[in-house]
Amino acid sequence: MNVLAGVLGSALAALAGASTLTVHAQAYPARPVNLVVTVPAGGSLDATARLIAAELSPALGQPVLVVNRPGAGGNLAGEAVARAAPDGHTLMICSSATLTINPHVYKSLPFDPVKSFDPIIMPARLNLILAVHPRHAVANVQEFVSLLRAQPDKLSFGSSGNGSNPQLAGVLFGAQTGTRALHVPYSGIAPAPAGCGSRCAGAGRDRRQRGDRRAGLRRTPARSCR
Repeated sequence: MNVLAGVLGSALAALAGASTLTVHAQAYPARPVNLVVTVPAGGSLDATARLIAAELSPALGQPVLVVNRPGAGGNLAGEAVARAAPDGHTLMICSSATLTINPHVYKSLPFDPVKSFDPIIMPARLNLILAVHPRHAVANVQEFVSLLRAQPDKLSFGSSGNGSNPQLAGVLFGAQTGTRALHVPYSGIAPAPAGCGSRCAGAGRDRRQRGDRRAGLRRTPARSCR
């Protein structure tokens, strides 16, 4: 993480110097830096942001403040960052869905996913897991598929929001297995397990669920759920 903080600090300084048009060069950062997160507190993306902020603060010599701005699949956070002064003091950490999927599922966006932001670094890769409540009494993916096929549209699955990677993973799972389930969107992946309770299967980040929910195998090209 110290190496990541150094890379981020150098990149941010370069971006700030290139985008700040002043007669006299200014030291960066000149004040605390806001790191805007597109999801609520909790969950892997928020945890990643807080780890980065903890290491980046001493590297930059200024506090790096984590600001959670959930909603609209990351569009609210994206709009706030896009409208902020382009001086490197407002950053955003988001999932790939905010910039790559949202343009295809929303009629319009309050920002341009290509022109509104300068990419800095991809700090993490997060896998998805399938977690099922034990009340459903399934021991593997094949048994879960059989359960879904026997009860079309009766079971539901929670995700981190409309257009999110977990939702699209759930849709892909249904298309590949010939099953149908009701999608329940949440404002982030952290509220999904508690909100679903015993009603849902969950398509979530690779962070093992508490209790005895059964964590499914990660999908790979070599494994079929049919």
